[in-house]
Amino acid sequence: MPRHRTAAPPRSEASRRAGGRPARDRLDGGLAFTPDELRWILGDFTEVEIRPMVPQEPGPGLFGLPVLLTALFRRPPAG
Repeated sequence: MPRHRTAAPPRSEASRRAGGRPARDRLDGGLAFTPDELRWILGDFTEVEIRPMVPQEPGPGLFGLPVLLTALFRRPPAG
C-alpha cells in the first residue's frame, strides 16, 4: 500500500530558487536534492540505493559529478 506523505522535508539551498520559491514551481535549471528530499518525493516507491554519482571524464553521453546523488527506487508490486 502506498505511503501517504504529510509535510515536505526542509528544502536544501540547492533545491530553492531566488525569492525563496521552491524549485518545483520553476524548473528552469538544474536541481539537486538531499537524500531525505528524494525519499519524500519518491515516497510511494521502495528505496533500493541512494549514493553519490560515479565521476566520469567529460565526453558525449557521459555525466557524473560526485557532489550529486543518483538514486534507484522500485515501484511497488501491482495488485
